[in-house]
Amino acid sequence: MDFIQQFSNWTKGDLIQAKLMIAGIIIFCVPLIFYSTKTSDVFFKGLIIPLSILSLMLLSYGGYLVVTKGKEIQRVEKEYSKNHQLTLTK
Repeated sequence: MDFIQQFSNWTKGDLIQAKLMIAGIIIFCVPLIFYSTKTSDVFFKGLIIPLSILSLMLLSYGGYLVVTKGKEIQRVEKEYSKNHQLTLTK
């Protein structure tokens, strides 16, 4: 397996991780936050702030990975096709 294939597999793994983080927010955190606001249970009221912070962190990092990793694959493949040795030494 050459450098580009390894890099591509690694970056695709990062993209899958980012999509799972964003899906986890939508599937788990957002409904739990809405349920916490509607219930009168103190435990769930105490979960609102930590879940909001967790959702914000996951959304920001997941969004960052989705935006940057797709462009990074294309950039490295373009550089690799121009000059193999220079790209490998970088």
